[in-house]
Amino acid sequence: MSLVIISNLSITFLGKNLFHEIGLQVESGDRIGLVGPNGSGKTTLLRLIGDEILPDSGEIKKRKGIRIGYLPQDVHTALSGKVLKSILDSIPGRVRFRDAIMKAEESLKNIQNKDSQLKLAKELAELHQEISYLNRQFPSHEAERILTGLGFQ
Repeated sequence: MSLVIISNLSITFLGKNLFHEIGLQVESGDRIGLVGPNGSGKTTLLRLIGDEILPDSGEIKKRKGIRIGYLPQDVHTALSGKVLKSILDSIPGRVRFRDAIMKAEESLKNIQNKDSQLKLAKELAELHQEISYLNRQFPSHEAERILTGLGFQ
């Protein structure tokens, strides 16, 4: 039996269709390299195969008993702080949204004009909605489970 079989897999991330009905089969002894530009879905594919995230549709079958894991692209950078924080911060857009939320919250404290406050409050609500979406797509408890499985404490 194959180690991994991917059939008709599709996933969309932040409105971008990364994979549409792709297929892949990995056999014992295969050597595979993932090559592509940033944002093309290399890490997403590894996260899908590793059960870190779920596809929109399709199926991933793995031979019973195999363990799948991967290291971030730049291990030294990723492991320089708390491992879980580094993993969560590697979610595309998460740091940008978190920084934008902090900036908007600080700005909201200093704005006196009611119309400007309302406009910024709406922007802040949208940012919170975006980061909530990311937190649902990439829950921290899943990252904790995976790190524990890889031997991190």
